[in-house]
Amino acid sequence: MNKLPSILLHFSLLLFTFSFSGCYFKYAASSPTLAEMKYAGSGEQVKEHLMVENCGWYLFTCLPICCGDTDEEAFCPLTFFDDQCTSEIIEARFNERVKEIAAEDPSIQVRGINWVNDDKVTFDVPGFSFPLVIPYILTFRDRQISGTVVTSAPTNSQFSIINSQLVEVETTGWYLFDIFPIVSYDPIDGLHWFKDNVDAYTNMKLLDKEISDRHAESVGPIVSHETDEGILMFLLNRHAFRTSAVLYGGSKEMEK
Repeated sequence: MNKLPSILLHFSLLLFTFSFSGCYFKYAASSPTLAEMKYAGSGEQVKEHLMVENCGWYLFTCLPICCGDTDEEAFCPLTFFDDQCTSEIIEARFNERVKEIAAEDPSIQVRGINWVNDDKVTFDVPGFSFPLVIPYILTFRDRQISGTVVTSAPTNSQFSIINSQLVEVETTGWYLFDIFPIVSYDPIDGLHWFKDNVDAYTNMKLLDKEISDRHAESVGPIVSHETDEGILMFLLNRHAFRTSAVLYGGSKEMEK
C-alpha cells in the first residue's frame, strides 16, 4: 500500500508530460529590418519567415496518444488519439499560409525551405531516476517546416511552391557502444545486419529514387540532419540520418 502514492505520482507526471508536450505552432514573422533585406543569391525582397510545427506522443511509434491540434479554431489546443503530427498535415498548413500571401501578391516564392522530422524513441520519464531501456514503447514525434517568403520573384510557374512537393528520406540503425553496427534499416533494401549504412550516401540513393519516381525536373534546397539517442550511457545508441528536399515540376502527383 505504501507504493500506491508513488505509482499515482508517476502516473500523474506522465499525464502532465503528455498534456503539455503536444503543441502546434504556426509562425509568420517579419520585422522592419527584415523587410528591407534582399534574399542572398537572388536579390529578391524578403517578405516574412514562415514556420509550422507540431509534436506529440505515440505508442509503439504508430498509435497517437496526444499531439497539438492543427485546427486553429479548435477550442482545445490538444487532440487525443488523433494522428495530426504528420508530414502531410504540416506541409498542408504551410502551403495554406503561402496561398494566403500569394492571393495578395502572385509573384511571391518560398526560398530556403527546411524540413525537420524527428522521432525520439528513448527518453527520461519525469519522476523516475532512470530512462526507459525498452525503446519504441513511447515515441516523442516532432514535425517542422520553415522557409522564407520573398517577393519580386521570377514568374516561371514551374518553380512555384504550389507546383512542388517536399520529400524526406531516412535511414536508422542501432549501434553497440556507439561504434559497432547491430542493425539498420532503409526503405529500399530493408534491414541490414552488422552493416553501417546510416549516412548521407544511403540517403542520396533514397532521394534519387524519389526524384525518379516523381519525374521531378529540378530540386530545391537539400537539408540533412542527424540525431543520436543513447540507452544506458553508451551501451546502445540509435542513429537516425534524415534528408529533406523540395522537388519541382514533373508528374501530376507533384501538384497534389
